[in-house]
Amino acid sequence: MSNKLLLIEPSYEYKDKFLKAVKDYKNANENVHYNLYKPALENFKQFVNDLQDHAKGKNLPKGWRRYSTYWLITSKTQEIIGIIRIRNKPLKIYGHIGYDVPPSYRGNGYGTKLLKLSLEKAKQMNIKKLMVTCDEDNIGSIKIIEKNSGKFVDKVFDKEDQVYVNRYKINIE
Repeated sequence: MSNKLLLIEPSYEYKDKFLKAVKDYKNANENVHYNLYKPALENFKQFVNDLQDHAKGKNLPKGWRRYSTYWLITSKTQEIIGIIRIRNKPLKIYGHIGYDVPPSYRGNGYGTKLLKLSLEKAKQMNIKKLMVTCDEDNIGSIKIIEKNSGKFVDKVFDKEDQVYVNRYKINIE
């Protein structure tokens, strides 16, 4: 049996696998991702319930837009090797997509596959032109976006985070 990669909706049954990914971010001192997923350590069921609500546009944090979260897993080990959030409407700077690969799984092409599989999900959400972004110095993410037909649009400065952000468009019609 080959080890396929699958994009799934968050589920209670993946608690141990997800918490392993969260700890991976913590061990790598990646506080942005760790803080995003830290609530799962405190109450995993509520964390998943919140993600399910957010996909319906319910109980969103202030200033957030409706978004759907998916986890990239391996069919053999069921390890969570990627996480992606797809917003129905793009954010001004950060577009439709936010994605990450736990540090232990980087450099294996999982980010490229994660974004590729998410394009079909975006298409199902009636998104025809997807805006994807990354920090200007994130070489790995730039390669992932370009491998998925991302065309550079421009670079903008995010005053809040004090970073330059590259913006790309991907046509998925």
